[in-house]
Amino acid sequence: MDSKNWRGRPQLHGVQAYGRTTYVRGARVGAWCWDSERNGTLKKLENEVYDASLAASDAFQARKKELESSGRYTTAGIREELKKFHAALVAPVLEKAKAELQAANEALAARRSSIKPGTAEPKFSEVQKAEARAILRTMPHKQAVSILAGSDADPLFVEAVLEAKAHMVAISPALRAELERGALQKRHGPEIEELTEIESALTTAARAAQVAADDIALELREDTPQRPQLVRTA
Repeated sequence: MDSKNWRGRPQLHGVQAYGRTTYVRGARVGAWCWDSERNGTLKKLENEVYDASLAASDAFQARKKELESSGRYTTAGIREELKKFHAALVAPVLEKAKAELQAANEALAARRSSIKPGTAEPKFSEVQKAEARAILRTMPHKQAVSILAGSDADPLFVEAVLEAKAHMVAISPALRAELERGALQKRHGPEIEELTEIESALTTAARAAQVAADDIALELREDTPQRPQLVRTA
């Protein structure tokens, strides 16, 4: 997506100046740079994880400022009120974001595991492929590389290798991995690109959820174990 259309924020907390908020404080979040309208998973990650987590953080900070400006509470009292606010309104949002992240991760893993190397439709007979494998076993490595991965790679030999177990063809693991990568890209290129995009977006969404949760947890942490005075007295 064009950088002019990126959404979100680079850092967690904003500073108000001249009627606008600039996000220059707190942990790094990272802008949302994907077109979520093109993909249901991206849209859910943006709305229910990224945006929801940041909104929860903003609501928590707004409540903190409200309590501080009231002048009614001690520092400990503010923390206790924030704990109530967190339990009632913030924690459910962050828990939902966590569940959405887990579901997205599982769906992504399932889709990736379903992508297998190999040719879409066999073009050669089993006899031809068996003969090709037999020839490969007698070839010097340099010649095998040329016929399998060179500019004039022979599709018969490539298909013969990809459809055979690794021990049936004596080529290097690196060469076999390159053949599988090329076959995957040729057969599943658009889907692989989509999954890579989702994976990147998922990382950003997860970071937003984590930094929001960590920042709030730090605010709620108690420094002293004794029973605190909660409300200011004259």
